Amino acid sequence: MKKLFITFFLVLLVPTLSLAADFLPTRLQLTMSETIEYGFDGTTLNIPVTVTGTSARLWFFVFTKDKGDEIGVVQNGHLGWHYVNGIDTCMYMSPPFEFAEGSNTITWTGVDNDGGTIPEGDYTYYVFAYDYMSPPELTISCPPAVSFSKMEQGIYVKELDEDGTPLANPYILDKNIGIVSKWIIGSDPTNTALIETTDLQTVTEWSYQNPHPASCDFNDNSIIYHAESNKDALVLAIRRATWVPNDLATRDTEWGFERGECSGRC
Repeated sequence: MKKLFITFFLVLLVPTLSLAADFLPTRLQLTMSETIEYGFDGTTLNIPVTVTGTSARLWFFVFTKDKGDEIGVVQNGHLGWHYVNGIDTCMYMSPPFEFAEGSNTITWTGVDNDGGTIPEGDYTYYVFAYDYMSPPELTISCPPAVSFSKMEQGIYVKELDEDGTPLANPYILDKNIGIVSKWIIGSDPTNTALIETTDLQTVTEWSYQNPHPASCDFNDNSIIYHAESNKDALVLAIRRATWVPNDLATRDTEWGFERGECSGRC
């Protein structure tokens, strides 16, 4: 008996060569069927995919569907640090496919990553792809005071608005010595005057904690959460502040526990 897969695609932005202009990459788009039938009989499943915009290096995934509650808690990996709690599980991840623009085919024989046969049923499949051929394009050029290139300082990319809708122009938040910088992706990468900042301010005996990035409140993008530490007390705190463009952020001293901190032992 044939069963259904439900699909979800990832559409990615990929670079085109551009100098001293707004960052406007070419869009990589995948077009595929929303549902696919497979007999789980060991035959090869051929999945047509149309690639437009650029070439694509692509991975195909098969996940369980709506089985999170049945799967429950899974803890494994080194010292049990890999912890999965009530979510669907990846059964199969393909080797990379390299597709040119136009009509292409993903193939799968119904196996998991151990080579065993996946039981008959309903599954979700995902496809992830990126442009692996085009030359890179500059997204942002920053002065030394802003550390977008220093991943150890912590970078946060905001992709959704308060309603969960993808932003037309995602933006990057970067914290460096207490200054949070915002860069709207799509702006002229050479115009550093477009960087917006806010100063999170510290209080006595506390210092900024890197590499933990600052991040936005999901329901209110003007609210920023960030980490601070009190090394003498061996306490790490998460603080909340309201973004004030190019000025001191407003600290929320009523949020959390004493002095606005939500603390835990380091």
